[in-house]
Amino acid sequence: MLEGMAEPVELRLYQAPEGWPLQVHTYLPPGIEADAVSSGEGEAIRFRMGEALLSFVLLPEAVKRSAAQARARSLFGKTNVQSCRSSYPWQWECLYAANAKGRVTRVLIGEQQGRQFYFLLDYPAEYGDGFGPRAAMILREWRFNKPAAPQQSPQ
Repeated sequence: MLEGMAEPVELRLYQAPEGWPLQVHTYLPPGIEADAVSSGEGEAIRFRMGEALLSFVLLPEAVKRSAAQARARSLFGKTNVQSCRSSYPWQWECLYAANAKGRVTRVLIGEQQGRQFYFLLDYPAEYGDGFGPRAAMILREWRFNKPAAPQQSPQ
């Protein structure tokens, strides 16, 4: 369902850039642009559609669950934060902004291969019919590639 109507869509494969610390892939619906960025907070892959954003932020290796949770909560500022439900296998917490004026903001916190990360969904409420289903599709198709097996040296 995109923009209130059931319709077939052609998805395109998105893979994390080579050398990215955690290899992932997903499928992107039409209208979504993606880019990978680095900052002091960690590595990120951003998926955008106009003013709407779904951002995957991989935190530095030293970050533990409590620090990941604190960082995720800080994204909401002074807005009332509440727990929500989601059912992704990698997820250990879901937060959303209650009473956010005209915006939908949700953070899904997870862990994979010992690394903490979060997804930030943030978009104007009027993007709900178009971006909401697209973001859900990206999350539903999100896969963590298995790490390469260590190579053994010949004996």
